[in-house]
Amino acid sequence: MRLLIFLIIIIASTSALTAQDTRTFSLKSGDRISGSVVAETDTSYEVLTSLGVLTILKSDLLPEIIIIDLKSGDRLQGELLELSEAGLRVRTALGDLFIEHAQIERFDFVLEGGAAAGLDEPAGQRWYFSEERLMDIWFDPTGFPLRKGEFYLSALSWAVGFTDRIQVSTRWANFFWGDLNVRPKITIYESGGIESQTSVSIGGHLHTRGLPGKYEYSERSWFSGSGIWDPITQTYSDTTWHSGWTRVGSELGKYGRSDPDGINLWIELFGAYSVSRLNQGNQGRTNYTVGGTVTFYPGADPMPRLYIGWDRDVRRDVKILAEVFYDPYYVPLFIRDTGEDVVAPFFFDFGFMTNRLFSSDRLWFGIHYQQPFVAFYFKF
Repeated sequence: MRLLIFLIIIIASTSALTAQDTRTFSLKSGDRISGSVVAETDTSYEVLTSLGVLTILKSDLLPEIIIIDLKSGDRLQGELLELSEAGLRVRTALGDLFIEHAQIERFDFVLEGGAAAGLDEPAGQRWYFSEERLMDIWFDPTGFPLRKGEFYLSALSWAVGFTDRIQVSTRWANFFWGDLNVRPKITIYESGGIESQTSVSIGGHLHTRGLPGKYEYSERSWFSGSGIWDPITQTYSDTTWHSGWTRVGSELGKYGRSDPDGINLWIELFGAYSVSRLNQGNQGRTNYTVGGTVTFYPGADPMPRLYIGWDRDVRRDVKILAEVFYDPYYVPLFIRDTGEDVVAPFFFDFGFMTNRLFSSDRLWFGIHYQQPFVAFYFKF
């Protein structure tokens, strides 16, 4: 319970620090004013600044130039004329166009003249989308898949978006011990616009061999190998028993299995519901995920895992992540070999992701509380 309270405090504190309704206004005069919008009319903004409340006329603002990436793969740029719940009205080289939210993958604001100058990176002070949308909270799936043509590569796995709703991934590191595995993820529901987006995905992870990363608390036998075999008790005379954590599927499991090499076929099924909301101040998004997985291994009971995930854009290139999960078959690394039992199967994870620590903005790096503690991947 104390861990859950601690996580809630962290999330609330971070939200309070980043949720202020702050904007930077670029004026035709060359001035730039930052502050919180306290009122808006058809012709002006009332902005609370370090100099007090100022009135900024909309006619004095530089035009808002945006670059729009459509789900079709096309890209448009032009002056934003109107932003409504239905979509965007944009003045482009092709004329004034109305584009529905359902057609838009993302859009970014740039300063006047930036798009015409061939600006590759967004330069505006308003930004609705960060440089990354997570398909997983660490190892637990979100409701959002990779988009068509996107490719993901990490130290353990790779993934590709075949369509905007179908993603396929695999743990390529498992290939080295013969585990040919595949993890399809299908989005079955998607709705919303710029302010709020909802996505629901289901899928599974099929393994041809290997053992699941699950543990059970049971008695384990230890013997020197010099004792006399007793066919009745099926043990050696010098066998001693100790309570501790055993990996599900191993030959020391309480179910009497003998599969040290993990030669059985097994599967994990999952489902995830995610909501993405625009932050106050129109700077990035906050995403919420509720999901669950069930692992099925021959001879073992179904192994459930439930989780609640949260991630927030604090900059275009920095995300903070947090997660609370219930998993009676999960054991933290620091007690796995101690023989200690887990008091309650509730755990939390907390960390960050960024792509600004290295020269490539395609390389994302993160640190978090639970193993494996360090995460990194390329996104193409």
